[in-house]
Amino acid sequence: MDQWRISDILAREVLNNKGCPVLEVDVVSADGRCGRASASFGISAGSHEAAILRDGGARYGGMGVRTPMRLVRERILPLLKGMDSRDQRGVDAALIALDGTPDKSALGGNTLCSVSLAVAKLGARQMDLPLYKHLGGALCHALPLPLLNLINGGPYSAGPADFQEFHAVPLGAPNFAEAMRMGVEVSLRLPEVIRKRHGADAYRPGHLGGIGAPAADPRAVLDTLLAAVEDAGYGGRFVLSLDCATSHLFDREANVYAMSFGRLSPEEMVDYFAALVRDYPIFMLEDPLHEDDFEGFRFGIAVEAKIGKKFAEAIPAAIPLAVVLVFVDEKCLLQAVQGGRDLLDEQAAFLFQLPDGVRAGHFDAL
Repeated sequence: MDQWRISDILAREVLNNKGCPVLEVDVVSADGRCGRASASFGISAGSHEAAILRDGGARYGGMGVRTPMRLVRERILPLLKGMDSRDQRGVDAALIALDGTPDKSALGGNTLCSVSLAVAKLGARQMDLPLYKHLGGALCHALPLPLLNLINGGPYSAGPADFQEFHAVPLGAPNFAEAMRMGVEVSLRLPEVIRKRHGADAYRPGHLGGIGAPAADPRAVLDTLLAAVEDAGYGGRFVLSLDCATSHLFDREANVYAMSFGRLSPEEMVDYFAALVRDYPIFMLEDPLHEDDFEGFRFGIAVEAKIGKKFAEAIPAAIPLAVVLVFVDEKCLLQAVQGGRDLLDEQAAFLFQLPDGVRAGHFDAL
């Protein structure tokens, strides 16, 4: 018996922490081992992101996932049954080919991702490895840092800030458990810090599990978050990250970003972020520009002289993520990278392998 071969796939509908239905998948091997996963998703979605497949209709306000459940049973199980659960590349390639669409709309990005993650967990169990080593290889030795989404703004929150998420990241923690403890302690201090700095009325719930932004200006929000870090006794042990989600701020006709303090051109927006990274311990910017603002990202990759050494050190986190999230067209990717090739020379292998990675399924239409 080839104990590692996939023998069954089960799918069910579960509710996430917001009461929204999501697909959960069990992939079972011939020896009875199981990998279980569910793929969550953000509230905001760009036009280039993988499609989320839902049922529609009145049930759960159209958000049910019985259709993905049926597709797992009727189309994905027959395809993957008998495949080696340790062959993640082969499984993912088969799923992508079965869907056959650039945005995963035939089977749903939520369906494919749930199955793929469940296979990854099963493969790790078959190899008696932790998941991060199964995916990252023998030399992988570090767990990811938690990004704690503590303050919420943007169009989906009662908080008035321009940007959607403000994260505190416990970079100075010795391990993952301590990082979570430190983050929770900062979150417990945050309500009182907001009341002291902005008044009692400024404390309001956020839509994404955090606290509503107490001010419109992102700098005021970052100052408040750092004050909570200091108040919890962790000054200098946290860095910050932002999910800017700036597509909602972009005026296509005028080619400007409508920020709370003024209207900025793409080049001015890049300068704004350069100053922000210079003045605050920011290590990551997600979606800092509109998803189709290729002009802005060409400015952003070639701004070493404007931004200086600090941003150059932050680029390993900031730029690859921005490229993966935004450049879904190979030509645009290569045009964007060309302007910053000297700056990113040590990363050229990674960046110029992205088109191959897309074809191989490493980077999907996110």
